[in-house]
Amino acid sequence: MKSKLKLSSIAALAMFATAAHAQSSVTLYGVLDSGLLYQSTSAASFQPHAPNLGHVYQLKDGGIYASYWGLKGSEDIGGGYKINFKLQGSFNTTNGKFGLSDTPGTTAMFNQYATVGASGPFGSIDAGRQIIPMIYAMAETDV
Repeated sequence: MKSKLKLSSIAALAMFATAAHAQSSVTLYGVLDSGLLYQSTSAASFQPHAPNLGHVYQLKDGGIYASYWGLKGSEDIGGGYKINFKLQGSFNTTNGKFGLSDTPGTTAMFNQYATVGASGPFGSIDAGRQIIPMIYAMAETDV
């Protein structure tokens, strides 16, 4: 009798434990954009009498866009509500330093996004460091 009671208690706890489990997710993402730069003659200088330095081979970071990595995720807190976060930062693929190669003063690990917010039936709201809406407008209208 005692073992049946223990077994039924364990089964009931297991059933309620799975019913109370919230769904959460974390995604690691990123983009690597680097390449090999070959430059011949003195193309780096527009001086009329610049010396011909021959040719240069160099590992180049950010061929078109910056390289970046990030974490984003959400935690379901029940009732159709979620807590969301996003952390994203750029880095230089040639040396591994955080920040963009053309902005040496910015060394923050998450220098593009660092947000936390909530979403639900009302929509979503995020607070923290975000890319300004002008970036989205430029991306949609840029040829």
